[in-house]
Amino acid sequence: MTKPVGAAEIMSQLPQLEWLTKVLVDRATKCCGLTNSEEKQAVSNRVKARVSDLLDSWAKESEKLKQNGVILQYQMEASGTLLKRLLYEFLHPDLKNLHPKSVEMKFRANRSMRDVEPSVNLFVHRLNGKMVDGEDD
Repeated sequence: MTKPVGAAEIMSQLPQLEWLTKVLVDRATKCCGLTNSEEKQAVSNRVKARVSDLLDSWAKESEKLKQNGVILQYQMEASGTLLKRLLYEFLHPDLKNLHPKSVEMKFRANRSMRDVEPSVNLFVHRLNGKMVDGEDD
């Protein structure tokens, strides 16, 4: 597991992250069911630009904070006045008055997989093999 203040290590990891763009581009073009090469190229360009923007913004924010003696961490796992978080939940109160294009607004992520994964049916069976319907406890 990455240490809480490991978010600042992005600077040393940037050269090794080129594969990430390819993985995200491949996933985006395949999941949309695109068949037209122009559409695929448009999605590919958009994903590449977004990944590049996020990584550049992350690196610049980390470097700016480092110059001011502040350490970038992922959340608020560690405490201290010289620590700043990278990730925020979408409705975090600290974001309320920020400009929509601020760095903090770029790094919002919900913490529950329910927010990013498709819905699935859950079928519960008792140990005797009988299915539990919605009315049972």
